[in-house]
Amino acid sequence: MAKTPSENVFQYQGCRISILKENLLRIEYGEVFVDEASQKILHRDFGIVPFKKNEGENLCLEIGPYAYFLDLRSFSDSFVLFQGRKVFFSNDENLKGASRTLDMSAKGEVHFDDAVTGERKEIPYRDPAILSDGVVAKNGLALIDDASSLLFGDDCLLKPNPLKHDYYIFFFPNDPESAVKALYDLTERPPMLPRFVFGNWWSRYRAYTDREYLSVIQKFVDKDVPLSVATIDMDWHYVDLEAEFKLKENGFHDSEYGSHSGWTGWTWNHHLFPNHKSFLKSLKDLGLKVTLNLHPSEGIRFFESAYPEFAKGMGIDPKSKVAIPFDFANSSFIREYFNMLHKMEEEGVDFWWIDWQQGSKSKLDGYDPLWGLNHHHYLDSCKGGKRGLILSRYSELGSHRYPLGFSGDTIQTWDVLN
Repeated sequence: MAKTPSENVFQYQGCRISILKENLLRIEYGEVFVDEASQKILHRDFGIVPFKKNEGENLCLEIGPYAYFLDLRSFSDSFVLFQGRKVFFSNDENLKGASRTLDMSAKGEVHFDDAVTGERKEIPYRDPAILSDGVVAKNGLALIDDASSLLFGDDCLLKPNPLKHDYYIFFFPNDPESAVKALYDLTERPPMLPRFVFGNWWSRYRAYTDREYLSVIQKFVDKDVPLSVATIDMDWHYVDLEAEFKLKENGFHDSEYGSHSGWTGWTWNHHLFPNHKSFLKSLKDLGLKVTLNLHPSEGIRFFESAYPEFAKGMGIDPKSKVAIPFDFANSSFIREYFNMLHKMEEEGVDFWWIDWQQGSKSKLDGYDPLWGLNHHHYLDSCKGGKRGLILSRYSELGSHRYPLGFSGDTIQTWDVLN
């Protein structure tokens, strides 16, 4: 339930204030106010919280052991008075949360040996990963501004957020565990994972043939080393598109027919996997769950085996060969996308490793494609009452609802681990 009890909501100086818990306030700045769930915040009803309100030069709210002095025209001058100590509304002492991704984050120059060619390569310098703000702070006070989130409409489709600011003030002095629990109350708790997740996974970025891959797995069996997940990186699909489909040679230009990039693919490479259904069955017979790597950013192009049916579902003539761009703000694209994946799941794929190239922009302003992929993939994975599972990167606060999150391409150094 996203709506706070009316007893704990009032307007003051053009803002709306909601008392969610004695140590959790919400302050909205805007022409209109918002009760719908957002991408981050799903729940705001935690029962009636007794409080006293005193309006003077500043607004004072006495809630349990805390006194909140609110100067809404100068937000940073607002503070909590607790045990004779003023704690101002600021994230200056925030102990931070998660990073979106650790891809290639490193200090200074880093070299590595290419796993396939053995060639010594240098990774260009990139700043260490930037951590987002969290809800735990040295002084106990942390702020979240949720105005950047889109809102869920009645049809569960996203829509723009009219708020200028939507602050959540967490004040949990010397009690970080309760601060995290309050976050979970707002956003939902991490779901229970399937049991097999906690076993050993096999993964290596290399263009294996089916025989090579099964040979590696058989070595684990022979040595009595238990495995639970077979991870197949991007070479399960065609990667060298020019060699396979001669796109440029045949005049299939990017503007109409899509990119020549081989990162995105939906068709099994039958040079490496002549009978992919038999390959998947062999893995299942060994008791393994299977996940395939996806880079969805280039959408669906005419040479994919799924293209004719996908195009028809989108109202596109398959004979046109026009590229269908990736668009997770389009409900028709989402429907056809999962229709395509469900057919692959019927062949033996258990869940999806969503790799990331989508950037941060989409046709709906403020809609992060990574969030959309995580949200819809996770919900789809729960169909039939199953415990859901994806493997993807973190997409801002609330992403613990969509496990598992992985780091991205990390460099093996002590600095990066630190």
